[in-house]
Amino acid sequence: MLPIEEVSSIERIEAQTSDIVTVATAMIVAVLGIIKGREEGRFSGMKCENWMRRKRGLHSTKLVLAFS
Repeated sequence: MLPIEEVSSIERIEAQTSDIVTVATAMIVAVLGIIKGREEGRFSGMKCENWMRRKRGLHSTKLVLAFS
């Protein structure tokens, strides 16, 4: 058996490692999302506006079809 001090320090290290892995995973997902968005033209000036217009156009078309 390990002394209580060593067990609690091991548990703290495991908890910190888990937190670090969670934050790192979230950061990787965010970076991949930004890269994908740039490829689709969401994060660059006029392309961003065009993308938003296209999205709004698709939504309005769906609404028109739903109410007709």
